[in-house]
Amino acid sequence: MESEVPQERQQVAFGNLIFAGEHFSDEFYGYMNGGAQTGRLAAQVITAKISLVK
Repeated sequence: MESEVPQERQQVAFGNLIFAGEHFSDEFYGYMNGGAQTGRLAAQVITAKISLVK
């Protein structure tokens, strides 16, 4: 489960460039769980960016 503390979470966004995948997971590198984890984080970043545009 990912941490709610921002400094303990993987960085998936670099400006407007957003990454996801098991290779970006600190905790589950190389596993499906890592892909799901970073995918969820990336979706949260995208949702926040879209909310700012409205």
